[in-house]
Amino acid sequence: MAGVSPGTVSKVINQKGSIGSDTIQKVKKVIEDTGYQPSFSAKALATKKSNMIGLIYAGEVYVEFNHPFFNQVINVFKNTIGQLGYDILVFSNQAFNIGKEDYVARAKHYQLDGCLIIAGGKY
Repeated sequence: MAGVSPGTVSKVINQKGSIGSDTIQKVKKVIEDTGYQPSFSAKALATKKSNMIGLIYAGEVYVEFNHPFFNQVINVFKNTIGQLGYDILVFSNQAFNIGKEDYVARAKHYQLDGCLIIAGGKY
């Protein structure tokens, strides 16, 4: 499409290396024309950073999620990490019927950059 190597495209997208302005313009035009979006998974794999924080809720979801305290904590957390460029991935033991020891494995699977654990009920 742009007549350049994948490495050149990568350099244009990541603004690395020295590339001629004509080549940069060609690559950017193809990106715009095709609606190209970088792969989240590929970027996370290459950078070892997902920009995702896990919100692990170990409690009775149908009860405490509606509690004003937990609601406020979750909203403040969501807004704060959003300003820092992170997204949230919420885990619940209720939805998957799993034990809390599996949260670590799931956090590693999604390559989370960190976790906030909120416990309620019997935990």
